Amino acid sequence: MYKKIIVLLLCALAFGCGEQKLNTVERDSTSQQLHTFMDLLSAFEQQAQQLLTSLQIGSDVSVIKAHSDTLSFQAQTILALFVEQQPQCSDYVARLLPLSNSLQSLPYESIRSQLKQNEQLSQFESAICYHVKDLLMQPIMLSAWANEEGLKEAEYQLASESIVELIAHLSLVQTITMEQAHSPDYS
Repeated sequence: MYKKIIVLLLCALAFGCGEQKLNTVERDSTSQQLHTFMDLLSAFEQQAQQLLTSLQIGSDVSVIKAHSDTLSFQAQTILALFVEQQPQCSDYVARLLPLSNSLQSLPYESIRSQLKQNEQLSQFESAICYHVKDLLMQPIMLSAWANEEGLKEAEYQLASESIVELIAHLSLVQTITMEQAHSPDYS
């Protein structure tokens, strides 16, 4: 009788330890995903700062376009990982990515027009979904603007303000992500 109880206790203890080990592995994986995501956001911020500096000193439009295109590419990678961190935005991102791909070849005014008319992008479940959208759309619009007509002196200022706004959206995405990662509900 005692042997059966000891065997059952050992089995229960072994199962409990195995489950604990599994939970630790899951937490480590989630932590690594968060770390990778935050690293991507940091690299994006550095690129956005370079673009802002280029705009402030009046760099050639080819430099502005190159920075904008790099930001667009980085934003697509961020969005791919973003839905793992923020699953409530997966439907929104699923609508956003195909639209962004179709916009990249359009002139600036066409992009603005389509964004204003696209009611799907105004329907999001969480504010962070809206903020991450601008990480992708702002560089696409700036690239089209620079590509289309170049930038005149006053337009450099407007473009700089647009990138300052982009950096503000990025900061909110970083803050919300970190706050959620440190919440008791985060797994």
